[in-house]
Amino acid sequence: MKPVVVRTLNRAVAQKAKMRTQDEEGKRKRLASGELGLDMYEMREALAKAGLVYVDHPEQA
Repeated sequence: MKPVVVRTLNRAVAQKAKMRTQDEEGKRKRLASGELGLDMYEMREALAKAGLVYVDHPEQA
């Protein structure tokens, strides 16, 4: 089944799709460069509040 878009929303939907694609490409590049999703999505603070610690190098813990 093909997606259906109301004609009056064509431009808005296309623009949002383009923006999302660009955003995802940027995230893929950041992850490919070695950045952790944990840092990209600012999750360390949430983990700390839950009493957890992410260990980058377990052998050094």
